[in-house]
Amino acid sequence: MNKLGIASIFLLCSGCAYYKTPTTGPTALLELSSNAFTTSVRYFRDDQCAADPNNPVGLLAQLHGDSVIRSAKNNMTRRVAAEQNFIITFLSKTLTGTDIIQSCDVSSSFYPKDGATYNIKLDASYNNCHLEILRKVIKGGEISYQPEESQHDLERVCRYPKKGN
Repeated sequence: MNKLGIASIFLLCSGCAYYKTPTTGPTALLELSSNAFTTSVRYFRDDQCAADPNNPVGLLAQLHGDSVIRSAKNNMTRRVAAEQNFIITFLSKTLTGTDIIQSCDVSSSFYPKDGATYNIKLDASYNNCHLEILRKVIKGGEISYQPEESQHDLERVCRYPKKGN
C-alpha cells in the first residue's frame, strides 16, 4: 500500500480513535460540519484549554473534504457531556493541489443543554473564518435551527490540551 493510502486510512480513523462518548450524565448531540479540505475538531473544559480527563487528547472529530478522499465525509455527529461549559475548536486547512491557501482556526464556548441537538459548522470559504452554533428546535412538527444564545467566540484559540489539569 502506498503512503497516501496509509495516510488516508489513518486520517479516516483518527476521528474515532481517541474520543470516548460519555456513558453517564446529561448529554447533547453535536452535528459537526466544515467546508474546508481538512478540519480537526477539538474540545476543552475551559477557555484555558484544560483537557477533559476522560479524553486527554481532546480530539472530537477529524473532518475531510470530499475532493481528495472520496469516501470521507465533511460532517459527523458526536454525543458530548451537557449542562457544563464546552469549548470547541475547529482547526482547518483549505488546499489547492499541494499548496495551503487558507488556514482557519477558531474556538467558541457554549453551554449545551441536556437532550438538545446542535448544528455546528465552520465556514472557511475565501476570506472567511466563522464558526456558527445553531440549536435544533422542533415546534409543531416543524424543525428549525436557532442561533445558540450561549455561544461566544474566544480571543484565544485552543489548539492542544494543557497538561496537568
